[in-house]
Amino acid sequence: MVEEFLQHEGRVPIDYKFYCFSGRVELLTLHFDRFGIHKTRSFDRDFAPHVFHYQFSAHDGVCERPVNFDEMVTVAEHLSSEFEFMRVDLYNIAGRIQFGEMTPYPGGVTTKFLPKSFDWELGKKWMRSRP
Repeated sequence: MVEEFLQHEGRVPIDYKFYCFSGRVELLTLHFDRFGIHKTRSFDRDFAPHVFHYQFSAHDGVCERPVNFDEMVTVAEHLSSEFEFMRVDLYNIAGRIQFGEMTPYPGGVTTKFLPKSFDWELGKKWMRSRP
């Protein structure tokens, strides 16, 4: 399968990764320059800064809440509604939401969630979401 290369203004677009538990976005990470100097920044479901991060450097630039952010949350929650946990990846290119991927195994289960205690906090959200 060959996919079209997505770009925004000649660069790789910001990758929005929504962490969803039983169809509810709990946090998201923004990934910048994934094929260059990969940096991330985390937010809660209301786009307020969050302490969660990976082993990548933190993006220190401006992170503006997209105008259609609430719609992105709705899309992520709809796509993940049938799963106890799912990460839903979306792009927002010039105001147009585009699907990236869905995965129950973020980072191929090798990416470190930091601070380490937050790995446990995410696990508790998963356990609470179970019937």
